[in-house]
Amino acid sequence: MPANLSSQDLSGNPIRLSSFRGKPVLLTFWSTARTNTFPFLSSLNEVQRDGGNRFVILGISLDGTRLGVDEEHEHAAHSDGEAHAARIEYSQIRSRVESFVQERKLRYPVLIDPTGDIGYRYAALDLPANIIIDPSGTVCRRFIGLRSPQAIEAMLAAAERDASRKRAR
Repeated sequence: MPANLSSQDLSGNPIRLSSFRGKPVLLTFWSTARTNTFPFLSSLNEVQRDGGNRFVILGISLDGTRLGVDEEHEHAAHSDGEAHAARIEYSQIRSRVESFVQERKLRYPVLIDPTGDIGYRYAALDLPANIIIDPSGTVCRRFIGLRSPQAIEAMLAAAERDASRKRAR
């Protein structure tokens, strides 16, 4: 199992993955530079609303990392000889992510991982990367790409059922 995720959401509230023990969790890694993910990220509001308190969705922005940079910016930065294309100030990253969250009206907690440390621990090597963690805290499913809200709900429900079956044995 990966190390416990510990960070702050955009409001400064502490987030510890271990505090969600007993519920399935969807970690979704994304970037504001990857526009193909925008509808998917917004659709997760529906999943969170329909799931009530049964599970948790955490959005994790990889803006500022190699994965979180669009190719045009990355190419230009490398042309200028920068050591790493994504090294921009945290305040700029935070401002961009906050604006994105407000524009898209994301209703689930969003964290920023500007160094990619959290993404690395969860092997988020392509975006959007999605990790489902079962109620016991074990990673039970990984997938890259977009899914319908119904598919996400079904995967979270399956993680919940499978964990219940394991406990019953």
